[in-house]
Formats: sequence, C-alpha cells, structure tokens
Amino acid sequence: MMKILNAKLLQENTNIVMRLLPRYFNARVRRLCNNILKERNKDEIYEAWKKRGIALADHTKFRVPICSELRWCNDLFHPDDECYVVFDHWEIRSNANLSLVYLFTNINKIFKCDVRDIPEDILTDTKLTLCQFLEAVVNLRKKSRT
Repeated sequence: MMKILNAKLLQENTNIVMRLLPRYFNARVRRLCNNILKERNKDEIYEAWKKRGIALADHTKFRVPICSELRWCNDLFHPDDECYVVFDHWEIRSNANLSLVYLFTNINKIFKCDVRDIPEDILTDTKLTLCQFLEAVVNLRKKSRT
C-alpha cells in the first residue's frame, strides 16, 4: 500500500518539536517524505490521478512546479497527499514562505487564474489534499474563461 504524505504520517514518525519545525529546516521530516516519494511508482501515481478524473496535462503541470519550487526529490505526488505536508505547513494568505509565493505565482501563470481567489473554506481546510486544491485551481481557470 502506498504511503500518503499527511499529518498522520508525521505524527506517527516524528515528535511534536519535529512537526513544528518547517520542513526546510527539518532534516528528519524532509528525509521521511523524500524516502516515501522515492518509493513511489510513476504508473501508480498517474493511475491515481486518472481515477480522480484529473487530466494528465493538468496534474503534470501542477506537480512539476511543486517539486522544483519546494525542492522535493521528485514530482510523484499522490492526489491524496495533504497540502499541509507537501507545501510545508502552508498558509496561503501568508507571504512568509517565499517558496510558496513563487509556487503560487507559477500556478497562476500556468493555469491563468489567481490562487488567492479560491474560496476561503477550501483554503482553511487542514486536510486539504492536492487533488482538492488542483480541482479548485481548474475550476478557477474555467470561470476565468467564461
């Protein structure tokens, strides 16, 4: 069974101090998450996104900047991975994390939308998955076209 990057995984494998430190400064959490990403199979990841009804082009364009901006070892993110873990304890309304600012700027350019326009109830969900986030971005793109 494929491990999912989520808060439960961090709780089971780290102590409270480790969970509070940003991943960038936290070698144990970073190593744990990168090891899980390295174990993943590209075909299984593509199939998981396909089952969610997300187009290959959309999830690929979405995963690549996450990998490059947030310095992950690869872009094999599962649709059920939580934004809280993948985006490093993210706060979308905060400009404190420059990597996130650059990531969201890239997503805005790629999908021709503004991530800040995603409804607040979606953004404040602590269990928000990458799939839910991408669906919100794609919906914004659709609205901007009409």
